[in-house]
Order: sequence, then C-alpha cells, then structure tokens
Amino acid sequence: MQRTLLALLCASFAAPATASTRDLDSHEHGGSTLDIVVDGDVIEASFLSPWMNLVGFEHEPSTHEQEHAVEEALESLGDAVAMLGIPSGAECSLQSADVDSSMSMAEHDEEHHDEHDDEHDDEHHDEHHDEHDDEHDDEHDHEADESTHSEVSVIWTLSCANLDELATIRPGVIERFPGIEVISVQLAGPGGQSAAQVDKDASALSLAEIL
Repeated sequence: MQRTLLALLCASFAAPATASTRDLDSHEHGGSTLDIVVDGDVIEASFLSPWMNLVGFEHEPSTHEQEHAVEEALESLGDAVAMLGIPSGAECSLQSADVDSSMSMAEHDEEHHDEHDDEHDDEHHDEHHDEHDDEHDDEHDHEADESTHSEVSVIWTLSCANLDELATIRPGVIERFPGIEVISVQLAGPGGQSAAQVDKDASALSLAEIL
C-alpha cells in the first residue's frame, strides 16, 4: 500500500518521494518537502528534510546533547497526527511510520559505551583538558557539517474515518522544528492534484481540492 500510493504521486509530478531517490534543491537548509496522497479513507504522507533543519547539525552525534536531540526529533516524527496537524474531528489513526535516516548513530553509541566504561578515569581529567576537548569537538562538528549532507524522511500511513474534517490542516512539523523555514507540498487524491508551499507565517494547507 505505501509504495503504491507514493508511486502514484511520484508519477503524477514526475518526481520521486523518498529520501533515497528524491533530493532537495541543492540540499537547501531551511527547506523541506511534504507529499500527501489520499486514497479512500487512507492518507499517506512523506516528509523529507535535511537533519540541519531538525537538530542544527548533519554529522553523526558527537555529544550526549546531540544524541538526545536526534532521539527527540525521531520521537516527534513518529507522531503523524501532530506533525501533519490532523484535526481530532478527522478521527485518524496511525497505521505505520517508516523513518529513513542517512545519519547513523552507531559510531556514537559505541563511543558512548566506551566513555561509560572509562567514566571513573575521566573524572580525573583537569579543567584545561576538558576545555581543549570541547574546542576540538566544536571544530570537528563544524568541519563535519560542511562536508556532510544527511537527510531524514518519514512515511506516515493513516486511516481516517471523517475526511471532511481534513479540508484544512496546519502541519505541526514547521512549529516543532524552528530550522524549517518553508515546506514544499505536493498533493494528490480523488479530486485531483495540486502543489503549495507553507511557512511559519502561512502554515495553513488546503486539501479541499484533492478530497
């Protein structure tokens, strides 16, 4: 079902919709994309964004704070109703949330394990050494962001009992992640196809034409 619906939208706009096949224009920071397909009582939406928009960096997490930021972002992306701004009256239930990220946290997880094992020894490091490590991490993070382009995509599938309540939605993802400045939207449904843009000043998205 997921690939079939998205394939319909991709074919209609002659543009793919997944992280592995669809690139943002020049990997534009601040920009993201959202595709929404309505088929019967099923809604499928695909969201794609550079990690920079969500957590402020694109390299693999190098600190506990960065790891926590990624985990919180992924948790938020799992909430389709909130991220899409689905009104409660639509009575939508999440069927699946398929997250695909080009940022791997495996290396940081291994480093975190090693740091935990050596925690007692680390307590004896002097303040100057800690400051030097912090400066080195900041420089490393900056260099990594300049050379790394990582994205995250999520495909949500929902079943809705009352589609009439979906005439207008306000995607919550743009409020949840301040780094997102504009979302380019493609829509397809039984009523036709359309395209739009939403930003922080005009976040309302009309689905009336495609329902």
